[in-house]
Amino acid sequence: MKLLFDFGAVLFVSLLLGSIAEQLGLSSVIGYLVSGYILGPQGFNFVHDSDLISLFADLGIILLLFFTGLKMNPKKFAEAGAYTIFLSPAKSGAVFLVGYFIGKLLGMTPLESFIIGAGLAGSSTAIISHAILKHGWDKKKEAGIALSMLVLEDLLSVFFIAYLMGMLNVEVPVSKILFHTFALAFITFTVGTYLIIRVFKLLSPFMEESHWPLYTLGLITLFAYGVSLLGISPIIGAFFAGLAMASTKLAEPLYRKMAEYKHFFALFFFTSLGLKYSISFSTTALLLALLFSLAVWVQVLVVLLLGPFLGLEPERAFRLGVLMLPVGEFSLFFSAVAQELGLPHGADIMGGFFLAMIITTTVGSYMIRKEKYLEGLVERAIPGWIRNRFDPYFLASNQLFASGTMALPENSRRMLLFFLVSYISFYFTGYLLTNHLVGFAGYLIFYVFSSLLLALFLVELKGALDNILEAFFGFAKKKRPVGLSSLVLGITSLFLGAFLYFMSESFSVVSFFLMSFAFLFFGLVLALYGLLRLTILPSTH
Repeated sequence: MKLLFDFGAVLFVSLLLGSIAEQLGLSSVIGYLVSGYILGPQGFNFVHDSDLISLFADLGIILLLFFTGLKMNPKKFAEAGAYTIFLSPAKSGAVFLVGYFIGKLLGMTPLESFIIGAGLAGSSTAIISHAILKHGWDKKKEAGIALSMLVLEDLLSVFFIAYLMGMLNVEVPVSKILFHTFALAFITFTVGTYLIIRVFKLLSPFMEESHWPLYTLGLITLFAYGVSLLGISPIIGAFFAGLAMASTKLAEPLYRKMAEYKHFFALFFFTSLGLKYSISFSTTALLLALLFSLAVWVQVLVVLLLGPFLGLEPERAFRLGVLMLPVGEFSLFFSAVAQELGLPHGADIMGGFFLAMIITTTVGSYMIRKEKYLEGLVERAIPGWIRNRFDPYFLASNQLFASGTMALPENSRRMLLFFLVSYISFYFTGYLLTNHLVGFAGYLIFYVFSSLLLALFLVELKGALDNILEAFFGFAKKKRPVGLSSLVLGITSLFLGAFLYFMSESFSVVSFFLMSFAFLFFGLVLALYGLLRLTILPSTH
């Protein structure tokens, strides 16, 4: 009977507080978390973490990740084009670095600092989607860009989850988790979609369409269990199952039919966070909440500065930056993993993120209501020379993105293959290094070979970037500077190298460490070459 009480109490109180949160302009997730806090040991201790609620919570995160993969349709992503490709990494990368240094500044461990950066790097899909509909922005250009940026951020969060879940699974090294995750990604992109279509076609005579959600839920659960045998977290398997279906005709009806299932299970997942984990409101947590709420403004600055250079009007860039302010729900999951790992500041981090979600959502909602006044200030703050100097490029951007040339490049599978094989080689080199199986000359040979494979990946990436810039400057009726693609790719490689170095410091993964130096070397060479061709040795095609 106690189990029935737990189930009923969680369902009723969570729905009630979730609805109240939405009426206040906040995410229902905040209401669910508060209900867990109130009902659990930190509150009135009415509900203990029962087996049934834990099961629903596990299914909730599996469905959440499945839906994340399911909405990543490349055709929808391509609609926002290069705005997403350039703005999303710049915005997320800047906020991640700020979050990482906040943790280091407060004396936290590298892993805690990484979790803070990862939590701040993603904005809230639920809150932003709700704000777009509430304010009637669904037809606005910046709303489409925001939703596409959220797709990339969710993808990044999935890999963060893979790394953190690897830390929990002490029996399997994190580097092996990463290797299997990349392998699963490659299989998904190459044969996953084909197999999914064939399976549903084979079974369709025996499946009633109204029962699709139940069949799908069963298949997701079985697939998630299957990948867990490889040492990969079941929730990562669920994500890739959704990704395999994303570009099929099944995606839209499945998303529509399973929406209520997702809402039901997600309720239990986020409520269970409040039941199981400590949410601190100490001085440290309050300081973190304040710093988190300030840190997200870095993304507004990045979008506001880069937007006009990509042909986005200042007022649109401002609206996009403000729209992306709310801290994402995955930050709560990262905080829960921090407590599972026994990190000393796990409860403070969760309290900081919880309060920051409320603050950033409230501030963002207020600024959207005052958008006309604030846009006027922004319009006057952007120097006229920036707007006027890039008028030809503004027109070129609109034509380029409208033409659909920013769809996923044709060589995307080759790029993924080279990157995957390169990482396998770095992984093997790290294995030899940590086990002292060969001499220095052997390490050097394997490292050079791995770096050459990574160079092939960068060559493919440069080819795709050259095609994009060729089309862009063609629309602008300007000649393409020779070194521009090298400079852009060099800066990107330097950022990736720095990111992998932080990862290696946080997770003590040798393959990350080895790969980071290859990225840094190639990035430095490319950036210097591009800078020289653009300045001292200018030339155009």
